Amino acid sequence: MAWLLAEGGYELWRQGDPGTSLTWQVIAGLGISDGSRASDDQPALPDLRLVADPAEFEVLLDQFKAAGVGIGNSPYSELRTEQAKVNIEIDGCLTQKPNLDKTMTFLRSNLFNSFDPPNAFYDTAAELPKDVADFIACYSFRKIRLRSNGDGERLTFPAVSSSDKVIIAGDSVANGSMVSDEETLASQLQAVDTTRQYVNIGVASAKAGDVVCNLARAAARYSGQIRELIYIFCENDFAPKKPYGRLEDLIAWLQDFATEQKIDRLTLVYVPYIYNSSPDVTRIDGHMGAAFSFFSDEKTRLLAGARSAGFRVIDYLETTQRVRQESGSQFAAMALHVDHTHLSRQGISLLVDQLRDGN
Repeated sequence: MAWLLAEGGYELWRQGDPGTSLTWQVIAGLGISDGSRASDDQPALPDLRLVADPAEFEVLLDQFKAAGVGIGNSPYSELRTEQAKVNIEIDGCLTQKPNLDKTMTFLRSNLFNSFDPPNAFYDTAAELPKDVADFIACYSFRKIRLRSNGDGERLTFPAVSSSDKVIIAGDSVANGSMVSDEETLASQLQAVDTTRQYVNIGVASAKAGDVVCNLARAAARYSGQIRELIYIFCENDFAPKKPYGRLEDLIAWLQDFATEQKIDRLTLVYVPYIYNSSPDVTRIDGHMGAAFSFFSDEKTRLLAGARSAGFRVIDYLETTQRVRQESGSQFAAMALHVDHTHLSRQGISLLVDQLRDGN
């Protein structure tokens, strides 16, 4: 638990760079991996080839940095440049940069964490050096686009303008990390409900205090227009020593916010890491997931408090377990994620069904 709190503090310090976690900084310093390093024997199919040697990254670090390319989920903190970052801090509040247009892609490698693979991200308009472009072309898995408007809100498609707004708030899970603009929760909800406008104010690496201040700013922009709030709560949001990190403080603030803004409905969605939704296939000795907290007590308090406050509660763990049971496979829930915490477009689609159930 102490390590997870340290990770949370580090996430806040690095201000939303999708880059380097504290875990992998330490792993790099110790010269170890998660035990799943690829061998020199590469797959015959080019689309399955892996970055199997750190030297393949390291020889390009200077070119990555010069081109503003970040390598997320890696130990390469020198690539955490202002050009690469997707977030800024304004008056102590972490928020997404305005007018972003980033291309992002996973890189096929299990050098650092098999369940949280490295990713590359860069300005879409950038002309990448040939060696960098060739490297990304060789090892990329699915390129996606991340764009934001002048207020730092991630773009929602199809574009709808309405005085009836639904706010999607939270961290990178709410934002839709590593899915494209058209596939985020806000966009998938917008596609099936054009009578209201869905606004995505999710911020990568945000903690509860950041979510609160971004909600306050959204309320100032959309005074009298917010009809519903969907708060995505991820397990890395448990941070009792941070502002609004105490569950009781967060719930009380949200309850007051809903009253002040005359919000018709507030939904809290609890999204677990794969180490808790599929522990039987992800908690591997020697891997960080083996010691990941189950947050049993914290989760019970959070969901009970939210229900007591009158919020609708969705526990996404119930979805992952249903998928496992219906498919007959312990591995089935893995398809609902793009990495160890963020939902895939398929996983988001199932959440959309839950959110719309009873509407």
